[in-house]
This record gives sequence, structure tokens and C-alpha cells, in this order.
Amino acid sequence: MFLLALALTRYLREPSHQDRKVSAWLWDIHAYGVDTPQHQNAVLAFQAMGEDAVPTLVRHLHGPTAIRSRVTAWASHWSVTQTLFPNTDALSAKAAYALFVLGPNARDAIPDLEIAAASGKPPLNWNARAALVRLGHEPLSALLKDLSLPSNSPSWRDAVDTVAVLGPEARAATPHLIRASLTGPVAQVAGLPPVGTAPANRVPASLSTALGNTFSLANNALSRIAPDPAEAIPVYLPYLQHSNSMVRVYALVGLGRFSNHVALAQITPSLHDTNASVRSIALSQIKAITPPEQQAAAARAVHPLLNDPVLSVRVQAISLIGNFGTEADIPALNAISPPDSSAAAAENSTIRNTLRADATGPAGSPPATSKVDLQHDYFTSPRLQAIQSKAAQSQSNAVRLAIHKIQIRAERIAPP
Repeated sequence: MFLLALALTRYLREPSHQDRKVSAWLWDIHAYGVDTPQHQNAVLAFQAMGEDAVPTLVRHLHGPTAIRSRVTAWASHWSVTQTLFPNTDALSAKAAYALFVLGPNARDAIPDLEIAAASGKPPLNWNARAALVRLGHEPLSALLKDLSLPSNSPSWRDAVDTVAVLGPEARAATPHLIRASLTGPVAQVAGLPPVGTAPANRVPASLSTALGNTFSLANNALSRIAPDPAEAIPVYLPYLQHSNSMVRVYALVGLGRFSNHVALAQITPSLHDTNASVRSIALSQIKAITPPEQQAAAARAVHPLLNDPVLSVRVQAISLIGNFGTEADIPALNAISPPDSSAAAAENSTIRNTLRADATGPAGSPPATSKVDLQHDYFTSPRLQAIQSKAAQSQSNAVRLAIHKIQIRAERIAPP
């Protein structure tokens, strides 16, 4: 009863905003900084309360004592007492994030934040360290130093996630994150050539998994940082020539973040990569980054892939020409070698799975009756049936579909 009375007294003395106490607002804070409406409102509430909220947040920052833990376990079954005896482990990370939000107003909490930053308990330690950096108590350069460590190091992981909390305040970490995301695990494998050497096509499965995990962590941090394209793009470009095919794939994927700033000429060399996955990602990125005025040039650039030995890449190239090309591209489509009988069924399946939902025509094209046909089953539309009856039997369904799209667009833009 004494502990219950003490907790109630503390709660009643807490500062409030819009008739809600600090502890109540703290539940709406997302410990990982996910930008939900509730989190946004809580951030605004703590900014409004300022340094008045610090004593309560510091109290929540510390883990429970043994007695308090037992009372908390008992109280968890009763909704009335959950606010008085909350899950303090979860609330500690939220309190650290709230102190990060308060910035200079949380200066009195520095000793407590140092303890939390050294706790080794994520996300509590990430949020506390981010608060210390924002307060100027820890330099950002210390984080950058940790980002230079091997990507399987706990210190590297903590630094990446702390940078994610800091967001745009940590833009100086952009080159470190890009390099780590692309080559962190590769650097730990002896014998791999450096950047710019001849491509290799095989990647050990364990290395591929490690590279993917590292890329995901660093990519999340980059998303939160929102790096300047002018700074980030030049860091990515040399890795398009890396010896490891997975590095080249992830470099292309990373460049996709800056689709409005990447030039077509920066991607097209990857169309000739020896690795099919790289060629496929390059086609996807060209489709994403190409503005309307360069679509015809993009269609011409992928002509060499119309006879690619890999079916999925060939179909992507045919589809891109169907989306971007003009009637001048139709002879190249007609010249494609017919698939052998064993590949025909697989190609038809690939077409149905990957091309049926493709949009047709340039962005902003006016509605047209023919577009309705294209949004349904291409293989039963009257228009396509007519084209198929006139087309040479050696053409694949993918080619007929691409020609169909080009001709529909030509009808739209033809003079009356």
C-alpha cells in the first residue's frame, strides 16, 4: 500500500499538457521513433512541457528495483494501476527518446543518459546516445568512428541505429553508411579484389545473407537521414564496378533512392553486366528514373538485352520497350529469335505474372477505350487478338504485347 500511495503521489505531481500527465504522454512515444500520429502528438507535448518533464522522464529512464518489479508484475493485471506501475523496461526506452526530443532542455539528465547509453539494452542505449549527441556531450565523430568498424561488430550496430535516431542531424554519416551497406561483410572475406576490378558472378550464401542484413540496417539509417543526393550519388557510382555482384546489385538499389537525380547514362553501363541480377536491377531502375523526354532513348539503350540468355531479363527488356518505345522500336522487336518449345510455357507464365498489370502510355495519358483492354487480360482482348492474327508466328507473347502497347500509344499521339 505504501508503494501504491507513493506512486499515486508522484503521478499527481507530474507536469501535464492538455490535461495529460508526463507518464500518460510517454505511452504514445514510439521507442524506435516510428512516425505515427500518436508519436507526433507526444513529441509536440514534450516539447511544450520542456524541462519540467525531465525529472519524471529520468525516473522512468532507470530500471525497476526488485520490490517495484514485483509490484509491477502484480499491477499489470489491473488497468487502473498500469499507469502507476508500468512496464518500466519498455518505458525506459521511450523516456530516453523523449529526452532526445527535449534536446537542450534535458541537460540535467546527462549523467542518467550516460548510464542508459552504456546499458547495452536496445533501443534504450541508442536513444540515450542520440540524446547525448544532440546535447553536444558526445561528438558525432565518435559515431562515425564506430561506423568504420566491421559490420558484424556490436559497436557498429549500435552506431547505425543511433544515427537512425538522430536522422538529418547525422548527415555527415552518409558516406560511411553507404560504404558499410555495400561492402561491410565483403571486407571481412580474405581474397576479394577491391573496387573496380573484374566482376565475379558467384557469391557464397552466407556472405549474401550478411550483406543483405547489413544493407537493411544501413538503408534504414539512410532513410531516416534523408541524405543530399549530390553527396550520396558519387559515393554509390564506383561500386557499380565492384568485383562482387551483390555489391553491384545493392549499389543500384541504393541509387534508386535518388531516382529524380540519377542520370540515365549513370545506369545504362550496368545493362552489360555479366551478372543477370545486376542487369535485371538496372532495367528496373531505368524504368523508375527515366523522365518522359528520355523514354525513347531508354528504349533504344535496352535493345541489346532483347536476346538476353536469361528469360526474366529478356522479358523485362521487352516490357520496357513496350512501355517506353516508339514505332521505330518495332523492327527490333520483330527481329527477336523465337523461344524454343521448352521455354515457351515458361515465357507465357512469366508474361502473365509480370506484365499483365503494366501501365501503358506516358504518365498523364488521357483515358482511352483501348486502355481498358490493356488493364484486363491481354491475351483475350479483341485488339490483341487482331494483332496476333497478323503477327508472325515466331513472335513471343511478350513481343506481341509490347508492340500492342506501342501501337496504342501511337494512336493516342497521332494527329487527327
